[in-house]
Amino acid sequence: MKIMKWFMPVVLVLLPILVFAQDNMKDNPGPNISISLDSQVFKEFDRCRISKKLSGAKAQFIKSGKPLKKEKQVWTYAVKSEVMGLPVKAIMVGVCDDHGDQACGWSAFTAAVIAKPFEEAKNHLKKKTGIDYTTEKRSKESEITLRPVLAPGKKNNECILFCDPGIL
Repeated sequence: MKIMKWFMPVVLVLLPILVFAQDNMKDNPGPNISISLDSQVFKEFDRCRISKKLSGAKAQFIKSGKPLKKEKQVWTYAVKSEVMGLPVKAIMVGVCDDHGDQACGWSAFTAAVIAKPFEEAKNHLKKKTGIDYTTEKRSKESEITLRPVLAPGKKNNECILFCDPGIL
């Protein structure tokens, strides 16, 4: 009976706090949660072809409405994966508006944020494929990327490997 005297008031005080915290975690998973993606998702990314798995993953990310970062035309999602032997820590998805609409050419933009410094990733790709991915290869008609382009990231320890829709 002594336990019940103090137990019930404690539960009544803590219960709303726990419910609020649980709801907040469910609605707002936070920036530290990464979704693991099988490297097969990036199977044809070396030719800027978006596999069905990658297309499906992009659609699911947008549907979730919970990107790590929202910019005007790009939403970024934390992931754990690999592309062309490089570790991927995030994926950037092209969007047409603030609601994540995909009904425009820019939605073809897809980038893998590589968790390696630019020079290290450049050397890895050059050694593995013999190709300098910092040199763009585009279609003459539409200027769409025919292979991914490697560019420095916003931080020193990352870079991005992207495909874009050109003038679509």
